[in-house]
Amino acid sequence: MLGIFGWIVARVVVMQRRERLEVAAGYRLVKWRAGTWGRDPERRFPAGSGLAAAPWDLRGLWYLDAKGNVLAPPDPAVLPPGMCPSPNRPGQVEMWTGAAWMYGYETPSTPFLDEGSEV
Repeated sequence: MLGIFGWIVARVVVMQRRERLEVAAGYRLVKWRAGTWGRDPERRFPAGSGLAAAPWDLRGLWYLDAKGNVLAPPDPAVLPPGMCPSPNRPGQVEMWTGAAWMYGYETPSTPFLDEGSEV
């Protein structure tokens, strides 16, 4: 029984890594247009069950088939997911999910704010 559970967990981890690589490249190979991924250490997205994660809106991505043919273009009304200048930590970038800000802070190698400016 534990062997099957371990196999399922391993498959989910592989699937999540692949999904994140696809999203980072600006496309998806599956038709999911929304979902939840990630953790919620600041409890921005509470859920009744105690399992909380940031909501994702993937309509801003290209949808491709396995050969790279376009199945659906991105919805121009939806900002696609990706690392964007953070409204929560000036000077850093944060993961935008297409629907919300989801932590994942990073300091860019090239600063995008002037040293003398105030935010």
